[in-house]
Amino acid sequence: MATSSTHLFQFTSDSEDTSSEDYVIKPPVAAVSRTDPHFDKWLMPPPPTPSKTSRRPQATQREQAISTLSGATGQPIGDQGKTMESLEPVGIVVKPKLTKASKRRQRRQRLARRISEENQEREGKNRNEKQCKEEETSPWKEREKGAGTFFPRKPTPCPLPGCLHESKGVKEHCFRKHLPRCLREDPRCVDYDSIIDLLEFLTGKLVGPSMPIVALFEYFLAHGSARVPLSAKITEGCQRTIEGLCRRMDWEVPRKLRLSPPSTPAVLVHWRVIAVLLSDLTPLDRERVRKWKGKAIEEPPHRPAAAAAAAAALERLASLQVSRRQEAVITRGPLLPQAMDAHFHLDQAINQFRRGSGFTTSSQLISANPGVRPLVPVQVVGGVEVYSDPECYPQDLVREPGWKVAVGLHPKVAADAGMQVFRKIRSFVASPHVAALGEIGLDRTVSSDRWLWQEQAFRELLKLANPNKPIILHICGTEEDKYASDTYALALLSMREACDPLQRIHLHNFMGNIYTFRRWSQAFPNCYFSFSAMVASFDCVQANALSQIPNDRILLETDSPYLMPRPGQRFNTPAYIGDVALVVVKHRSGDVQQLLQTAMANTRHLYRC
Repeated sequence: MATSSTHLFQFTSDSEDTSSEDYVIKPPVAAVSRTDPHFDKWLMPPPPTPSKTSRRPQATQREQAISTLSGATGQPIGDQGKTMESLEPVGIVVKPKLTKASKRRQRRQRLARRISEENQEREGKNRNEKQCKEEETSPWKEREKGAGTFFPRKPTPCPLPGCLHESKGVKEHCFRKHLPRCLREDPRCVDYDSIIDLLEFLTGKLVGPSMPIVALFEYFLAHGSARVPLSAKITEGCQRTIEGLCRRMDWEVPRKLRLSPPSTPAVLVHWRVIAVLLSDLTPLDRERVRKWKGKAIEEPPHRPAAAAAAAAALERLASLQVSRRQEAVITRGPLLPQAMDAHFHLDQAINQFRRGSGFTTSSQLISANPGVRPLVPVQVVGGVEVYSDPECYPQDLVREPGWKVAVGLHPKVAADAGMQVFRKIRSFVASPHVAALGEIGLDRTVSSDRWLWQEQAFRELLKLANPNKPIILHICGTEEDKYASDTYALALLSMREACDPLQRIHLHNFMGNIYTFRRWSQAFPNCYFSFSAMVASFDCVQANALSQIPNDRILLETDSPYLMPRPGQRFNTPAYIGDVALVVVKHRSGDVQQLLQTAMANTRHLYRC
């Protein structure tokens, strides 16, 4: 062919929009002869369109096409100066940019896909919430930690022996068949008296007679805490009952209530704990607990036909109980441990309890105890009644066996006393019904301008000392001198000058250290040291002195109506001497009952009881 090669190629398109179609380089049909060996090649279809994912090769093909267009005019292509004449007649396909319609279509597809994903996620959340609600309302157990499956809650057997009942509501069954009404979680009112009586009954049956409720709690810790299921919970109503019982018994209310391990003795009112304790009782006692209504038991309906037989049965039962009680007293001795209060103020206690009530003896005061129940109940068989206020000196000095009277002048009022008071004290000390002189001494908690008068009154009162009668000393230092070392030293100096070394001395409410104890013991071998509920506030120095005191020189006192044995208590009597022993024994070896017996023997030896 004579035609130039630059005119052999032309760009054709299947549509008028050249910006959106594939361009194919074809030679003009008129310029190609059928005899041309490349005729079949010119009629070859264009190569397939590249995939959408290979966008970078499309851009490269587009650049090649543009370079080819520039080469059709004879311009150099690339750095090697090639022209269209040197190109082989091969078809080139270029992918153009997307149109606006295609972009809108892709946007609609992405939007539809996103909406579909959001709908699926919403449906999944709704399905999970519905499943959770079904799990809460269905009888299934809680999901175990780390587990992905649920286990159905099986019927729970009744914890009481001999009962074959099994159900998913074992709590309702126990309250209906085995537990008393006083333990029901009634938000309107709680019968704490019946609950306390029930716990005391269980204590007597499981631990022993005359033992405190704390002993029942210790029994539960040793024998029953492992039998309470770990899944047992404290409901809101039971929590209110436990907190109320703590306040009623003057127990500390814990910050967090728990059953395993128990955080307070008040958890004994939980139905699970009561069920465990009931399983250790006899069937007859369990039936009595089921009908429990305080100290009394529900009586059957009255039947006139059986009235005579019932009366006869009650008489036989009463006679049998009396005989058994007498036998127990003969064989076992007293039900409560005996104790003596070495120092208390009967006049002040009666005035604070009930003014004008007519109480005149310590036994009447103890039997009419208005406070909370002692942690360690005891049988108070005697003590020392101290009268140190001139306005409340006794008129009658005769006392019951085991009780002694001491008359003195308290240091806080000694500065205001006149000679008439000293004459009264002299006459009291000379009486054979007065067992001791006291309390007297030095008290630095008053104003310092009264100290000199205290020392002078103390020396005058020491002149009335009798070697056959003890001297009760009240020694108290300033707030800065916690151990009252200076005050004890000054009182010891006055005692050495005025008293015989064999003088019997009762250091009331001792608060000193080990050095004060040694000085007084060396100067007066017959010196006894008495401790009260103030031991609860002792530091390590005072506790060390308490632990070093010999057993034959220790006394226990309540100093009632002062020095409450427990925080928050409003009244104190000699009935709480067991609680004082419970505080003191923490710093000494032995148990409470042994300490009470030792202190009682020392009190009798000191006061010739």
